[in-house]
Amino acid sequence: MPKILLVEDNDMNRDMMSRWLVSKGYDVVTAVDGKKPSAKVLMTVQT
Repeated sequence: MPKILLVEDNDMNRDMMSRWLVSKGYDVVTAVDGKKPSAKVLMTVQT
């Protein structure tokens, strides 16, 4: 399953996009802002 990193500071937009992407078959990792996504990418690559 393809994995997507979704970065969005608006809770409602992040939730809506995450649910839509999951419904399309993607594994979604979310981040609230652009400061922490690199750590999430590293964790995703290592798992």
